[in-house]
Amino acid sequence: MKSQYLIYVFIIAWCNLSLPAQDFTHLETALGRSSDSELVKVRIADVPEDQGIWVRSRQGFAVILPESGQEIAVIPAANALVYVLRSVIHAGGTPLPGGVVLLVPREDLFTVNGIRYRGELIAARANGRLTIVNRLPVEEYLRGVLPHEVDPAWHEEALKAQAIVSRSYVLSRALDNKSQAHDLDNSTASQVYRGASGEKPSTDQAVAETSGLVMTHNGQIAVGFFHSCCGGSTEDSGDVWSRTLPYLRARPSPYCEGTKHRDWGVVLGKAELAQVLGMSGEINAIEVRGRTSGGRAVHVFAQSTSGESQQVTGERFRVLVGVNRLKSRLFDLSIRGPYVQVLGHGWGHGVGMCQWSSAKMAELGFDAAGIVHYFFTDVRIEPRRVRWPAP
Repeated sequence: MKSQYLIYVFIIAWCNLSLPAQDFTHLETALGRSSDSELVKVRIADVPEDQGIWVRSRQGFAVILPESGQEIAVIPAANALVYVLRSVIHAGGTPLPGGVVLLVPREDLFTVNGIRYRGELIAARANGRLTIVNRLPVEEYLRGVLPHEVDPAWHEEALKAQAIVSRSYVLSRALDNKSQAHDLDNSTASQVYRGASGEKPSTDQAVAETSGLVMTHNGQIAVGFFHSCCGGSTEDSGDVWSRTLPYLRARPSPYCEGTKHRDWGVVLGKAELAQVLGMSGEINAIEVRGRTSGGRAVHVFAQSTSGESQQVTGERFRVLVGVNRLKSRLFDLSIRGPYVQVLGHGWGHGVGMCQWSSAKMAELGFDAAGIVHYFFTDVRIEPRRVRWPAP
């Protein structure tokens, strides 16, 4: 991609990232952005300034200064190390002015840390860190998301539902975070994104067939939250996060019954769990105190043989034990001999679309719109063009 649109890099407000709280809006207003491209910015690499990041483009990169849109240098090397030396960004040994520079590959794809990407990259330094951000059109971004968020072999209607929800997620985040360092991370903290390296024909088709379609609520793009498996019921957003959204309500879903993450169990040593909760001795009493509207644990209360007691939130309990051991907050606790038994259901936060339910629903004859409307209350599915800066 050879565009020279204005770029501003910005950090997603929903993640704890290392860049400082700076306002990058001036980079937006200095040049403006294309109202037709709907670009998204994804953090794909981040290292301390005393390290470097390898980037590759067979024909090198043009270097653009965001403030003016001026091409200030050409990096001819196919492999270039981007690094910071004496507070100045260097690429391929060439010093680049400013704390933010845009590198435009002189071919269709470029590579960062062995992964191929479409679009362009931004190198930014702040707070002792060097960050690489991939800037590209939303539709191309989604091609690198869907194969890593769902099984490309799933029914086409489930894939299309995921494309609509993922598109709504990224556009809503971009609107909310236009003065931040970037829109999204490339991990499960946002949406898993692996660039062009993992694209698949089936998910490419789902993106193309739903091109531009988003969920809206009262005229605004709805945040497209999703999770792997709800375990029988989704969750109110306000019961999981501090933000309550009217279209994200708890909803029973029998469709994930029998899927691989629907039911799970783990046993924890009583002494181990006491230590995890900051108590001595062994656990001799434990219970869930309070349930959300979707059935998830609000608090966990535990007592040890030393007479100590501890009460933590359900989410804190999950984090302390390990989010890959306790796959969700939808669980029951009981003492079984020397162990605490945890029997749970589902995987993830439970808000929005249950992906394994969507796979089953598509097999049962639901189309993409039917799947979306099942999990999101009072939303519309419609084409949406986003203008930058948004009004």
